Amino acid sequence: MENLEGVKWYNNGVYLPERPSFTLDPRFHGGAYYVQEASSMLIAAAVGQLIDSAAGPLRALDLCAAPGGKSTLLADVLPEGSFLLCNEVIRQRYQVLQYNLAKWGSAHTHLSQHDSADFGGLEGFFDLVLLDAPCSGEGMFRKDPGAIGEWSPEQVAHNAARQRRIIAAAVPLLRPGGILLYSTCTYNDAENSDNVAWMCKELDMEFVPLDFPADWQIAARPMGYQCYPHRVRGEGLFLAGLRRSGGQPHQGKARGYKKLAPLPKTQQAILNAWLANPDQYTYWTTPTARSGPCSPLSSPTANW
Repeated sequence: MENLEGVKWYNNGVYLPERPSFTLDPRFHGGAYYVQEASSMLIAAAVGQLIDSAAGPLRALDLCAAPGGKSTLLADVLPEGSFLLCNEVIRQRYQVLQYNLAKWGSAHTHLSQHDSADFGGLEGFFDLVLLDAPCSGEGMFRKDPGAIGEWSPEQVAHNAARQRRIIAAAVPLLRPGGILLYSTCTYNDAENSDNVAWMCKELDMEFVPLDFPADWQIAARPMGYQCYPHRVRGEGLFLAGLRRSGGQPHQGKARGYKKLAPLPKTQQAILNAWLANPDQYTYWTTPTARSGPCSPLSSPTANW
């Protein structure tokens, strides 16, 4: 990728002079690179300021992860050995996320398909939660003029309320001192700064200022930062970092999983043959009425 202009806030990002036919490029299908909007890469700079990479492996959750751009970004910038769970509730979008993460090939990424409310048993578990919230999409108007016709004040209000529901489920998942990265691709305060202020007032969160160089042209908002297309080479993105002030660290096994049983050693041996470091994993199964307590086979999970 020589002689290409780099993205100022992410060392591995570059601007292409024209849009090629990615579907005809075997390197794209092989996961050699990911096509992502440049403003979204600001997540990498925020992680670099808010996370101490010397602290060792982290537990991270990308709560609304599809199609996977920010997940691949997190997979690359988190400390080595970190655990990254990438979640998407909508089935069709989950399938796209699954495909993109499989291509990216990071061994420490894991997937789930759940509503945010389903994670209640993991209170205090994560060091970092990224919430790229569903929004009214005002930051995409230049890129997708058709989206303008779908916008309305009622839609903004609806999205702001939906975002608060997801936020209320996401914040308890953080350990004390854990970091929430909140982002949208819209401009209005109702979905952006107002939600951040609400978190600080109602959910025991603390807004954390970020330091972006002046030549990046990132605009400071009352409680966050905004990319504007006329200032940066990218589309509209709002980003804020918050730290959890209260809460309790995770206590033991997640609630709702009491029926998990260890995988039989004969089946463990089959899985171990496919892993480079099998000692780093433990295996569990859930009982089923048809096959007994050792079926179906569960996916391996990191042993914390």
